[in-house]
Amino acid sequence: MTKADFYVGYGKSAWWLGSIIKDGMPDKIKDDIIYSVTKVQYERRVKAMLIKNIDSILPGDGWPWLWDDSKMTDFSYFYFNEKVHTSFMGGILFDPISISLGEDLKTSYIRYDVSEFPNMRLLYG
Repeated sequence: MTKADFYVGYGKSAWWLGSIIKDGMPDKIKDDIIYSVTKVQYERRVKAMLIKNIDSILPGDGWPWLWDDSKMTDFSYFYFNEKVHTSFMGGILFDPISISLGEDLKTSYIRYDVSEFPNMRLLYG
């Protein structure tokens, strides 16, 4: 089971849209989500996916994980700078489109710092 969290923005001020319990790898996320080119488009597509997916958690359900933030979640997706970015286990951000096209993770890095996350346990209990 590969978990994933979805955010708008990046860092401690990122806004959590929800999570999925399984199939969170970039090659399993619908192309329309990772190819989103506007914030509104990304939000709509993620929310539609979360509503249709029986394995999803919405913010109204509370923070689903035992850990305080997304650093322990398998994959985290962020929309900022007019692009979707992904982190594996809170690590370096990479391009999920490159991964879905079969590129190696090492050649897909797009930002060289460790992701910071809001403390979701404080925000959502």
